[in-house]
Amino acid sequence: MDRGLKRQNNISKLTSMLLVGTLVLLTACSNDSKPEAHPHTGHADIENQVTPVSGQISQKTSKGTLAYVYSERVRARTSPEVSETNLAGVLDLNDQVSILDATPVGAEKFVKVQVASSKGISKGQTVYVSSKYLSASKRTLKKEEAAHLKYFMVQNLATEKVRIYERVAHNQVYTNKLVFEADMVAGEDDDGTRSNVGIYRIDRWQKFYEDGAKKYPAWYHPNYPQVPQPGASRTSWFDSDFMPGGRGDARGAFGWYTAIVGPNASAQWTHGTMGWGADHDEFITFKTGFSAKFLNLFTSIRSHGCSRIDNEAIAYIRHLLPPGSTMVKIYAREAILNKYLPGYSQTKPRWEYILTKTGYGKAGGLTADAATVIAQNVPKSEWIEQGSYFVDQYPDYEESGNLYDIKDHHFKGLFLVDDGTLYGYEHPKGVDRGGMKDQAMPNYMIFQDSSGN
Repeated sequence: MDRGLKRQNNISKLTSMLLVGTLVLLTACSNDSKPEAHPHTGHADIENQVTPVSGQISQKTSKGTLAYVYSERVRARTSPEVSETNLAGVLDLNDQVSILDATPVGAEKFVKVQVASSKGISKGQTVYVSSKYLSASKRTLKKEEAAHLKYFMVQNLATEKVRIYERVAHNQVYTNKLVFEADMVAGEDDDGTRSNVGIYRIDRWQKFYEDGAKKYPAWYHPNYPQVPQPGASRTSWFDSDFMPGGRGDARGAFGWYTAIVGPNASAQWTHGTMGWGADHDEFITFKTGFSAKFLNLFTSIRSHGCSRIDNEAIAYIRHLLPPGSTMVKIYAREAILNKYLPGYSQTKPRWEYILTKTGYGKAGGLTADAATVIAQNVPKSEWIEQGSYFVDQYPDYEESGNLYDIKDHHFKGLFLVDDGTLYGYEHPKGVDRGGMKDQAMPNYMIFQDSSGN
């Protein structure tokens, strides 16, 4: 059976599982009454990705001329103006449009186009796009420019799973290929502390992060007491003996690395946790056991919205995802597209790491990738821990998962964990939304069958 027929059969099975049917692309804008700072793309870094050659799309450009999206993403509108109510969708890098009227309108130089090729907007739809984000030719990215587009992260808050996917071509087995899977801990279930859903970007990484009030002192700082030894009790990380000056609520709560994300992130970062690499995921997987309930009598094991991942895993994520990488947070039921999981293996590749003191408390901070550390001749006096992390690359889906006890009828659609796509999905009531609010999900995460539907 060819791939198209297999996908059609799987679609029928998935459809029978859905209580509510069709995919809805949300185009809600921020309720903030102030003008948006980045109206064309939703993010400062992308907003600056404009055509380098002035006049490639000019008033003299003939009707019917093909043009290409030059930035990673750009908002298309139903009228030639920046408004909260005229979003038609989002076009991606090198999507094609046909020029209908190249006469620029207003300071933003909107031109009238017809969509020729895009996953985000239907072919033939007439929209307006700022000519500053169009090019007469396709954009070929340099290796360093494309690094953050290779992978993307998905956090399913419902099941507390974090996964990373490689974006692959459509003639492959899957739309996206899983390359990493791990458990995580999301925010508490109290008012105002739940983790938010949405589309975000990693703005920067910070090594040994701590909050400004030092309630959660950094995992490592040369002027702080040493942290508890590997294998120490979980409660020891709350002991004042390990706090600078004896003050603090929990030592090393942000772990080894922290991803600072935006936009509209409400300071809900993704970061490591207490413990050493040798403790593996002990500080994550114990969240549902008796000891976690006991610990909750003194302090919550959860965050005020941040996503917490074990230190080996966050170090690997730091190595894999450079700044600019996309992070998508959802609240969804899970399923698989192909029960045979072709192309996947349960063998876990090994990643060697060396945690160093280098770059503590700084943006970026040296990666823990052993090959990189050795290549940079970091002296062993700067090494903290050396180990091997076995990367789970085999898709496992949770048949149930509902961290915040969302009512069943509020769940819409499915997350296909082997394909990295969402089928019939809408963000449910009961969780707040941040990030880029012009889409419910990136276009490459929208499930399509072999006919493109």
